[in-house]
Amino acid sequence: MRLGLKDIIDLKGMKTGGSSRAYTSFYPAKEASAETVQKLVDLGFVVVGKLKTTQFADSEWPTADWIDYHAPFNPRGDGYLTTSGSSAGSAVAVAAYDWLDFSLGTDSGF
Repeated sequence: MRLGLKDIIDLKGMKTGGSSRAYTSFYPAKEASAETVQKLVDLGFVVVGKLKTTQFADSEWPTADWIDYHAPFNPRGDGYLTTSGSSAGSAVAVAAYDWLDFSLGTDSGF
């Protein structure tokens, strides 16, 4: 099963940036994956990449508040529905890519 990770969740060998270019450049790649991620990998999941999030998983509105990166586009929206919230990238990835089986999001701060 293919899995995408919100960019506040650690993955061994990759940087966790919280959607902040400054934070990403300041801290090194992680030496271990988050416990949940490791359990999924042990079950056979394949992590295919990191997904956009609001900066440090804070509440932001598309086009108005996103600082370093643009908000992801809602591929199933009608032009009025937006992807607000810090797990927007996780939701949009599953909606946009038929080949992506799962994504991890959160309901918490960074």
